[in-house]
Amino acid sequence: MEEEKWFEEELEKRIARMEDPSGPKVPAMRPADYRWAALAIAVCLLLLIAGAWLV
Repeated sequence: MEEEKWFEEELEKRIARMEDPSGPKVPAMRPADYRWAALAIAVCLLLLIAGAWLV
């Protein structure tokens, strides 16, 4: 019984926190961030292809 009550209260708190528009904001990605992400993906793919080719 007490666990259910705690669970319901915790769930309500978390839902309220998720719906709060004044919560912490995540900054938008800049074009430079996309370039670094694309470069990292390209390097990983090249390493994967090179590894498969060597084996």
